[in-house]
Amino acid sequence: MEALRRLFSLLPIPRLCCPGSGVLYSVQLAVPTILIPVRTWDRMKLLRWLIAGEIAAAIIGTVIDVGYFPDNLVFDFITLVPAALWWAYLFKSRRVVHVFESHDWKLPSI
Repeated sequence: MEALRRLFSLLPIPRLCCPGSGVLYSVQLAVPTILIPVRTWDRMKLLRWLIAGEIAAAIIGTVIDVGYFPDNLVFDFITLVPAALWWAYLFKSRRVVHVFESHDWKLPSI
């Protein structure tokens, strides 16, 4: 029982060390904010890596929760699903490439 209590107390550590929560959450918040006026491809790649780190931390937490704390799985999916959807969008969207890499996306004129 003591080992299970220690494992439960260590469960948040992957999320605290990886971008997406804890100390580095502000970095994940700052990068998209900077991307609004300064649309550079290197910052977009940084955002992709930050989201990939969040997904990796959520997967580690999910694996631990499946074996030891199945009641907490819903919280893992609350983190994992939106991050995976954003990550897929940032890799598959043609608009992201046009806006941040080739800079040829035209805004509709009003």
